[in-house]
Amino acid sequence: MNKRIFYYDEIRCFAILFVILAHVTNIYLPFNYSNLHNSIPGFINVIGFMGVPLFFMLSGALLLNRDYPSLSSFYKKRFSRIIYPFIFWMIITGILVYLFLNPNDIVSIVLGKDNYTWFFWAIAAIYLVLPIFNSFLKEYGDSGMKLILVLWIISTILYTFKYDPFKYFDLSYVSGFIGYFILGYYLSHTDFKINNIGMVLIGFIMMFAGNLAHMFIKYNDLNIITSYKSLFVVIAATGFFLIFKGINDYCKTNFNSKLTSIHEKIENGKLGKLIFLISTCSYGMYFANSLIVRFLRTLDITSFKLIPIIYIFVVILSLLLVLIFSKIKFLNKFSGAS
Repeated sequence: MNKRIFYYDEIRCFAILFVILAHVTNIYLPFNYSNLHNSIPGFINVIGFMGVPLFFMLSGALLLNRDYPSLSSFYKKRFSRIIYPFIFWMIITGILVYLFLNPNDIVSIVLGKDNYTWFFWAIAAIYLVLPIFNSFLKEYGDSGMKLILVLWIISTILYTFKYDPFKYFDLSYVSGFIGYFILGYYLSHTDFKINNIGMVLIGFIMMFAGNLAHMFIKYNDLNIITSYKSLFVVIAATGFFLIFKGINDYCKTNFNSKLTSIHEKIENGKLGKLIFLISTCSYGMYFANSLIVRFLRTLDITSFKLIPIIYIFVVILSLLLVLIFSKIKFLNKFSGAS
């Protein structure tokens, strides 16, 4: 069995925590940007936007430029990991929504037409075409990877600023979420010609700049797209990824440093076990928290002071639900725990 890469688990842990943060603040939709105080849920929601891209980037880091025995083995392994938990959680969600909420919502929930379950359909679509990009990267190496990234960045910029100068110059085949997969592989496997502390600093700058720009656009209601596929979310998520890659690379080459000592204590201590636990339960937690938040949105919650309490409650309950189901023998593979 391959040794787990701890900074991947760290990023995956934060990714699901960011996703839950975004979902919890969705309780306050529609966001009110009339003044700074009323903008608090919307600003917190922006931070949560880094979650989904980080999941995609980690998948790219782990799955691209690899040898697979066959297409059928790739599809069987990848889809079994995402389909079984999806079906399980959709059954639970469907039953509860039918009994306690609006039965008419069930079809839209399953088909990903709401704010939550779309993630399954997005990653399933990427898995379908991933072998094509994998073969391309194996054939053309770094130059092919950089070409796709350049085209993706160009398409991302055009998309973000709603600029479409060429009617038939369509870059959609390299736009969208697939670019995060390529980006994740590039960031994780590239030896950048800067020192690791510099990489961490650049990561912090990018993360803050991307999120602040995103908040500025929201607050001023500018005619600029701020979805998961927008430029500023790309910048913020890239920065976050670089922070943990930089710390990891620094600790691998500076054995006696204080930072390395702290990082090793985290990895080998109780906090490291918690990070690993959340990381392995993250896929199931995605569906569990979506279900919990769906019910919370039916309550008349307006106080911003409740955000931390609701957030902690949803994180803990989501984790507990996945852990409970994972301990039941015949439900283990359906729980979403890896």
